[in-house]
Amino acid sequence: MNEELKWGCPCYTYGKANIVLIHVFKEYCALLFFKGALLNDPHNLLIQQTPNVQAARQLRFISTKEIATQADIIKAYIYEAIEVERSGLKVTLKKTEDYPIPDSFSEKVSSNAAFKKSL
Repeated sequence: MNEELKWGCPCYTYGKANIVLIHVFKEYCALLFFKGALLNDPHNLLIQQTPNVQAARQLRFISTKEIATQADIIKAYIYEAIEVERSGLKVTLKKTEDYPIPDSFSEKVSSNAAFKKSL
């Protein structure tokens, strides 16, 4: 893998594909797997940040000790992420029309001609 700086974070790529990114947050740091939804998760560690995140999954850590004790598990997830990329697997993404539209939004669009036209 190659290390690059993307979005202000270390990002590890295989070929031209993003594999894993190191994220930092106030309460934790995370390894973000771009195709994490396709990874096996035998330790039930992968986190989907929000219900609308389709492909990416995170491994979160709150201490360096946690990282050290899970080093073998982390490596296994990284190797699997590389294999997912090598295999050419793709995450099947929802289409925009697959998402529910809140009634309040539909009402606003219907009642505003300029807004309706812009869509």
